[in-house]
Amino acid sequence: RNVRGAVQIGDILMLAETQREAKKLGKSRR
Repeated sequence: RNVRGAVQIGDILMLAETQREAKKLGKSRR
């Protein structure tokens, strides 16, 4: 089991998703 690795991957996925939504919000605002 590599719990830390799994958590890291989850964090990266969450970060990527939040960044994507942030880009969408920024584009819609402009």
